[in-house]
Amino acid sequence: MRRWSGVLCGMLIAALAAMPAAAQEADPAQAALAEWGRLTGEYTAQYQQGEYAQAAKTARQALAVAESAFGPQDARTAQVINDLARLLGEQGQPAAAEPLDRQALSIREQLTPAEPAAVVQSLLNLAGSLQRLERPAEAEPLLVRALGLLEANVPADHPQVLNVLADLALLRMAQHQEAAAEPLFARLEAQLPALAKLDQAKVAAVWGRYAECLQALGRTEAASAITQRAASLRALLQSTQAVP
Repeated sequence: MRRWSGVLCGMLIAALAAMPAAAQEADPAQAALAEWGRLTGEYTAQYQQGEYAQAAKTARQALAVAESAFGPQDARTAQVINDLARLLGEQGQPAAAEPLDRQALSIREQLTPAEPAAVVQSLLNLAGSLQRLERPAEAEPLLVRALGLLEANVPADHPQVLNVLADLALLRMAQHQEAAAEPLFARLEAQLPALAKLDQAKVAAVWGRYAECLQALGRTEAASAITQRAASLRALLQSTQAVP
């Protein structure tokens, strides 16, 4: 199984050893592998430098190599498709990213043996594209599936589990599903020490929405306590940002 990462939508970091030119000429498969590695490394560097349009162009070249060398249903092909979708998303093109996200997910779901971490990555990426397209009802079941896979493979206090719990709770609140969101917020509250591993601005947003959730459910006293927690965290964040 691939290593689980705290990054929901990470790019592939290629670190393939360069082969001698003579060996590449003698073995076309190895030459194609080396070219794929070169191109993935190139678009990763371009992504890290904020050159998203150029990175997307390079990713398309890498995809052509991957499909030709490894086949359209290969894990490496799926990773390049995933990365291309992310690059399009970074350029504000979620409608273009969505079909690529679906394609990467379909490939990964059919791989044997399955790679849960890769499937989770695609589920979260597709959910993100759908949310940016203002289609939260379609995104919700994807987050639920991702959460189930995570819970089957990593501890309950793993940052990715907590992040998906938060995203799902916030999504349900956006759809005015307070009763369905409350148990998710309660689970996050039960993991209070582990929340220090997450982005604290996101945690503050979670507490704010949790307070609104409790208020809507008529639990005023509990809502007040969570509101104070959110205010304290926001004040702490503001004071930290003010330090030169």
